[in-house]
Amino acid sequence: MSMEIRYAQTDTRSRTQQETINTVAWMASTSKTKLPGHDGPGVKVHLLDGGSFSTASMKLLHKNGSPEPFRMYDWCFLIHHQPSNRYLLWDLGCSDDYSVYTPWVNKFMLPYANIVGPLKSLKEQIEYLGVRVEQIDSVLFRPISQEFPNAQALFGPGTTEFCSPGHLESGEPSYEVEWDGRWFGSQQHVTENWTEFEGTWVPWGTFERALDYFGDGSLWVIDAPGHMPGNLAAAVKLQSTDEWVLLGSDCCHSMALLRGIEEMATYVGQDGEVKAYLQQDIPAAHKAIDNIRKLQADYGVHVALAHDATWMIEQTNPVLLSLLDDNKKGVWLDRVAQGLRPLASLHLTLPIKVHPAYPEQITMGLRVGVIGPTGFGGSYLCVELIKRGYAVRGISRTPERLGQNPAYTPYSIDIEKASFEDVVEALKNLDVLVNEYGPHTAGEHALQYKPFLEMTRKIVICAKAAKVGYFVMVGGCGSLHYPGSQFLTCADTKIFWLYYRRGIADSNAHVSYMEERLGSMGTSLRDYRNARLAVRQGKSDPAAEKLIDKYEHTVMSNDIALEFVTAGRTSFMFFDGNTSFRWTYVSPPALYRSGLRTGSYTLIEDELPVKPAPEGHEESDLTGRLHGISAADLAIAIADEIGNEKLVGKHWSAYSDMSDDTPTPSYVRL
Repeated sequence: MSMEIRYAQTDTRSRTQQETINTVAWMASTSKTKLPGHDGPGVKVHLLDGGSFSTASMKLLHKNGSPEPFRMYDWCFLIHHQPSNRYLLWDLGCSDDYSVYTPWVNKFMLPYANIVGPLKSLKEQIEYLGVRVEQIDSVLFRPISQEFPNAQALFGPGTTEFCSPGHLESGEPSYEVEWDGRWFGSQQHVTENWTEFEGTWVPWGTFERALDYFGDGSLWVIDAPGHMPGNLAAAVKLQSTDEWVLLGSDCCHSMALLRGIEEMATYVGQDGEVKAYLQQDIPAAHKAIDNIRKLQADYGVHVALAHDATWMIEQTNPVLLSLLDDNKKGVWLDRVAQGLRPLASLHLTLPIKVHPAYPEQITMGLRVGVIGPTGFGGSYLCVELIKRGYAVRGISRTPERLGQNPAYTPYSIDIEKASFEDVVEALKNLDVLVNEYGPHTAGEHALQYKPFLEMTRKIVICAKAAKVGYFVMVGGCGSLHYPGSQFLTCADTKIFWLYYRRGIADSNAHVSYMEERLGSMGTSLRDYRNARLAVRQGKSDPAAEKLIDKYEHTVMSNDIALEFVTAGRTSFMFFDGNTSFRWTYVSPPALYRSGLRTGSYTLIEDELPVKPAPEGHEESDLTGRLHGISAADLAIAIADEIGNEKLVGKHWSAYSDMSDDTPTPSYVRL
């Protein structure tokens, strides 16, 4: 109403025309029923970047959603109540510190969603607004962190019962329990201080239960189960205006769902019941969404969902845009529209020393170049290095695909076609260079024997000319010695390929990984796996047995991967015994794939890592004995070596626990 009246008052129309416009504007504004608290003082609300799920899947949100990964943002809000001078936070977003999450979250969520925190912490964002973290007295419906020492955590009704017992109830951390035992469960395990909301719950707008948080109608905490018992929404009246904004939290995960453009994604559980991926109670979730729609239609309430950026992309709602401070406009909004991590200028002293040609130089860590930063192993390694505070230069044809981060500098160059001089320039001023351009990152027909060797030779020569401090070569398992042999490598041993393909086929996660990355090679592996499963289950037929025989004959005679794995084996000759530069050569084990980040690994030098032979079995029989490692864990091993340099001049491999067989993304992004 006020916007329309101001427009009419500055118009040059006749008095009668102005009065008519004012009357129409007043009628439009009063045609909607006023909400409780309409005449209250209101609150000031600031949107904060709470991080994101950088590889979320729309298939979990929408019925016909695309399987392509996208960035699902996690918005938080700083709320200031001027009459009491109180500050509180609505939600705390995501964290880069995975230790704050339970083992269940680390096992079942992080490999898929790749949770990343904001580029600027909540503390930095809040302090930019002139607020000290000590002034935050409450965090609503999220566990607090040590960043907010004076804050009280408050949860919605029903949270205690639903989330208890926590993951520590047995006395040891459990991978089977989602909820954090430091907050929920028996008193002998609970270490954190929190409480559920207390007070009088009354109807508000279209919702049945709401709590007047400040007592003057400025902020209503709304009981909105559906996502889970205890899920909340918040209705805030913006100070000095007549506008209401609903902070929708997890009531609805996309504006497309709220607008009715898409339907909620569901599946049939083992009990035969229809379930939703992101909502515990489907009827309650639909009811909450309907109530929000009615708030929009009947009361003119504006809606800001926790995980949706539609209004920032459309930029047509001035009320919602008023939640953005000046440093969250322009380029910041452009990055959100592109699905990138938003980066606001906080006008703070950052630990970054910019070089005209190499802006990634950061005083806190080493300068590490990664050739192949957007590939399988390269993407996981870049993310790991940046988390450790290293400055990373991604070197490839399209390094920008990894995403953006103050510690990441994309350097676009086609090394194969570029001159030696240009490649040397790309590698200058690096403390460490990691070559992730190798057989294990090849597509189905991407690398052949001679081109790969020529590429490796070129990179080694240029790295030496650029005076790179430490060269880390990531090759394939083909250069590892076959167990018990002084001379033969895996690439030289025909029977190895049979054990290798059988080992892959025994893992659904590995076959899924091969399907995602290697086209028909992955498809044929899936057929081979299915045929082997049929035989094991007594459901075999002549066609399945014929498929197995044909596949294994092909593998033994000339495996499709033999040429580029052999190239990886031969590339080791550029390093073995070479004292003209500092190097280490990493050969992933046979079963190298995307998978769970366990955080631990075992090192072995020169030889293919295998499990001990079962009693009564020949030592040479490697059936079921091949070790593996996830890309995330190998990234940890390589990052550790970059920091420690304990394996200079060594040829080594690493393996970890691969018992978890959950398919995970082959690539990650910043």
